Amino acid sequence: MGKSDVISCNVMDNPAYFADTINNGLFGGKELVRPENLRELDSTESAILEDAFKDIVPFKKERDILKRAKFLRDDVATYVIIGIENQTEIDYAMPVRNFCYDALRYVKQIEAISSANRTSEANGKKSSLSKAEFLSGIRKDDKIEPIITLTVYYGTKEWDGPLSLHEMFSDQVSPEILSLVSDYRLNLLEPKKISSWVNFKTDVGILFELISASDKKNGIKELVMNSPERYSDVNNDIIRAINFYTKCKLPVNELEESTNMCYAWESSMNEAKDEGRVEGREEGKEALMQLFSWLKEAGRLEEAIAIMDQENIDLRNKLFEEFKAN
Repeated sequence: MGKSDVISCNVMDNPAYFADTINNGLFGGKELVRPENLRELDSTESAILEDAFKDIVPFKKERDILKRAKFLRDDVATYVIIGIENQTEIDYAMPVRNFCYDALRYVKQIEAISSANRTSEANGKKSSLSKAEFLSGIRKDDKIEPIITLTVYYGTKEWDGPLSLHEMFSDQVSPEILSLVSDYRLNLLEPKKISSWVNFKTDVGILFELISASDKKNGIKELVMNSPERYSDVNNDIIRAINFYTKCKLPVNELEESTNMCYAWESSMNEAKDEGRVEGREEGKEALMQLFSWLKEAGRLEEAIAIMDQENIDLRNKLFEEFKAN
């Protein structure tokens, strides 16, 4: 797992950030998913398939994040399996990739139900499977849970990849054919396309907002300095993600769980200035030594010694120009 995957998965593994991202990425900001109603699932998607020669072929894919969410409506609980795929780059095969993940999870549900049914039948806890039910192990009244996958994109370049399976087909495919091929929609959260941030309830909204502004000159600085109260207490995991995805160098307050971004921003700017001064001094020393060696090799030892005196600025500048010309 690369550093980007580790950072993004660390953020999205947090139930509060996961719920906030799903609510804004899929439900327009409505609080339909709550952190306390989430349960972690094994993100490995696998199946045992047969190839054209009837050979057994194990098939395995690793999702980024997968959770089971309970929805309450009129005091009736329904369950949905929700996955998040984190992307720092555009993937032009993303609809097929997510389609594969979802299909494998449906297969896993069928296998689990079938196994439970056959075990219950063998133990006499349920009636025997009918002839029609026996082949799959699925009873007529068995149900599976819906699966939704959201792709979270951390880049600033506009996503120009396909947003559905049909978009991956050639324009030459006739409408008659398309009407017979089930489409698969790519659910995408792209920070640059978010027009309002008021619906985000957690610091994950700050991460996405700063990513959306990171390709503008002084974009992040203006956001932080113009709303200091909003950025005064930001979770450290979010700060680390901000540093990675926006190339900021904000110091993290390791003594606490959160960091004041305004102070961190000012600190990073001061540190950058200090580094610039040090680098400038080091570069100046190196250039001065090069000029000294050049003058000495040219038999101009008196001038070489003279330029080392801090007061001889005019002489030093004059000889630097001569040095550059040669």
